[in-house]
Amino acid sequence: MPASAGPDPAVGGPYSNPADPRDPQSPHVIAEVAVAVPIGGGDGLYDYRVPPALADQVRPGVRLAVPLTGRVVEGFCVRCKPASDVAPERLKDVVAVVDPRPVYPEVALDLAVWTARRYLCQPGEVLRAAGPSRRLPGPRFRARLAVAGSEAEETAARLAAKASVQAALLVTLVRGPAEPAALRRRLGPQVPRALKSLVEKGLVTLEATATRGPRRAREKTGSDGAEKAGPDEAEKAGAALPAARAQALDRSVKLSPAQEAAFAAIASSLGGAEGGTDTSQAAPAGRVFLLHGVTGSGKTEVYLRAAAETLALGRQALLLVPEVALVPQTLALVKGHLGSARVVVAHSYLGGRERLASWERIADGSADVVVGARSAVFAPLSRLGLIVLDEEHEDAYKQEEGAPRYHAREVAVRRAEREGATLILASATPSLESYHRAIGGEYRLVTLSERIGGRPLPPVEIVDMRRELASGNRGLFSRTLQKSLSEVLSAGRQVILFLNRRGHSTFILCRDCGWVARCPQCDVSLTYHHPRADLVCHYCGHHAPAPDRCPGCGGHRVRYFGAGTQRIEDEVRLHYPETQVVRLDTDVVSRAGEVNRVLALFESGQAQVLVGTQMVAKGLDVPGVGLVAAVAADSALHLPDFRAPEKTFRLLTQAAGRAGRGDFAGRVVVQTYNPDHPAISAAATHDYLTFARTEMEARRALGYPPWSHLVRVESSHADETLAKEAATALAEALASLGSRGGPPAMGSSDRTRFAGPAPAPLARLKGRFRWHVLVFCQDLEEGLAMVKEAVRRSTGHEARGGRRRPSGSPVTLVDVDPVSVL
Repeated sequence: MPASAGPDPAVGGPYSNPADPRDPQSPHVIAEVAVAVPIGGGDGLYDYRVPPALADQVRPGVRLAVPLTGRVVEGFCVRCKPASDVAPERLKDVVAVVDPRPVYPEVALDLAVWTARRYLCQPGEVLRAAGPSRRLPGPRFRARLAVAGSEAEETAARLAAKASVQAALLVTLVRGPAEPAALRRRLGPQVPRALKSLVEKGLVTLEATATRGPRRAREKTGSDGAEKAGPDEAEKAGAALPAARAQALDRSVKLSPAQEAAFAAIASSLGGAEGGTDTSQAAPAGRVFLLHGVTGSGKTEVYLRAAAETLALGRQALLLVPEVALVPQTLALVKGHLGSARVVVAHSYLGGRERLASWERIADGSADVVVGARSAVFAPLSRLGLIVLDEEHEDAYKQEEGAPRYHAREVAVRRAEREGATLILASATPSLESYHRAIGGEYRLVTLSERIGGRPLPPVEIVDMRRELASGNRGLFSRTLQKSLSEVLSAGRQVILFLNRRGHSTFILCRDCGWVARCPQCDVSLTYHHPRADLVCHYCGHHAPAPDRCPGCGGHRVRYFGAGTQRIEDEVRLHYPETQVVRLDTDVVSRAGEVNRVLALFESGQAQVLVGTQMVAKGLDVPGVGLVAAVAADSALHLPDFRAPEKTFRLLTQAAGRAGRGDFAGRVVVQTYNPDHPAISAAATHDYLTFARTEMEARRALGYPPWSHLVRVESSHADETLAKEAATALAEALASLGSRGGPPAMGSSDRTRFAGPAPAPLARLKGRFRWHVLVFCQDLEEGLAMVKEAVRRSTGHEARGGRRRPSGSPVTLVDVDPVSVL
């Protein structure tokens, strides 16, 4: 019972109601529902009858329980309509209303449909991933005969020999209706498939039984601890906004001339038509700003001023950061600047009830500002006037595991266009895609080229570790870094040591036979962690005890090589025993409350040294930092990924930017075995423009992004031959559709080309061999249409981002504009 396709949200209006379809002469209303579970085909939109008892509750944005293939699933009403193209006898009834009020405004429903089509998933998957988890009520089905008992018995007799479970089901149901769960307990695990077959044959029907509604969340506070505002307070909020803005601006620092110019440009775009009500027209050009400013140039002050201006106009602001670890600091800044504005935090690390309470505050209009991570881009703000993506270059804005594999930046661009909002993309090292659009005129480029107060950017000293090794220094710290550490700590200042590898040692090896501890499921070595003294795979999570003797030869010369953040932490404690050292990496993030504790210790000065992965390079503004050191600057430089130089440059630049933000100069030490690489030399001089021009020209010659869109199609299976065959079939299908092999060279007129099939750089992960095909598209819609058809021809299934095929078949997933091809 798929719904009709409806208008394309990329070119038409949202799924809204031109008129109220509730005709008193019509016994039913039809709800078009985005089911929140992956399904094999179609667009994920299904029509259901609305029982008269639920007619007053079902409206766009409401969460529903609906029947689908013999079970009850979660779904979201996208629109109501008076009729369906589906035959009446095939329509099923909505089982229950999960929420009494809409979870999403209609503009968010339109955004979900667009996101699903952009990233080859289903609208319900987008809505479920974006919103708070909520336990479905307990609706149940009963199976009953759809034919007379005598006909059922005759059919059972014919089926007894070849379909015994179907026959047994028919005989059982002659005695009366029964729930599928009870039938499965009685007749075995084959019941669901047999029941589905009988339903398809028209012999059995499923009917929904009565159910109890869901429990409401008990919390009356948002995630920042503020009391939840009631309806009266929400209505009074508008009058208080000008006063709140005046209070905030009185406390603000004086802007520099460059900041004033940047703010003026952005403020001129904030007074457009109200968003959230009419999405039929896109926002005027020039409402997407790339705020490119060197580290410490005051980008945050500019976009917080813009947020205050937005609130004064009676609209709402959405501030996104790439990591949950940055939310507390951003929250404190927002509250300090915006005074009494009602601020709500939204991210997936909140507890279930806490996240639900925050979501409800946003949905009922009692939030002026939302601060959150990637998924908050879908927050149900109905008066949205400003979106900010801080550190817009960060890969964390891209969902890489499972559907929907969306990029928050692209969704934010779309949302700003549809709701007439202004979007600020802020970064010291913009993604090459955003910078390319800015210099091409698609975005407005606003630049802050100097630090506040004329403070100089910290000098960067590159240390050639090849010379250190030649001189006999085999330690982790060069002589330059050792000296700098001692001087800075003696002066009472703080240090950030950056290494983008967690754990203690990156691999262990037997010096007698060459054995290396490797993951049995992945083509990677195991990382040693302590104090647990075990080996961990950072891809599949496999754990194994660290061996005392070599499993290969029984020898005792098992040695630990490579360094992670744990080992750096140990080294500092060993050489500076009186120094308080804290660490920030994903091992720490996984422990509740630990991130806030670590940051509080460092920001307050109680901890002198902060050791961490890329988390410490993002947005930390601690005036006491006198030294930042990249312990192994080129650890990711030579990965087989075309983005590796860009990622290395921005990590080094961002990490260096944490130094010298106070009243005294800081310094930066970069340890590397590749001192002449353009990414490292440009980072050492804080020269983004030179790096961007050089790297974009290198990519242009090969047709890589930002000169094209990239779609990665991966085939995987426990049997490498089957994975390779699936990828080969896909490449052949692309060729049959007119796509040519090889990436598009500079000046090529080909609109779509492909490279592969080839093994993925990490050829085996989680026990599955991985082969992929890279598709380069000049026009993304055209390229996606070709990819979808090629997947359908080669597999017989719809192309889905993150979708799995039936058990035993190769898995095919599609990643649109991936941030990594590993």
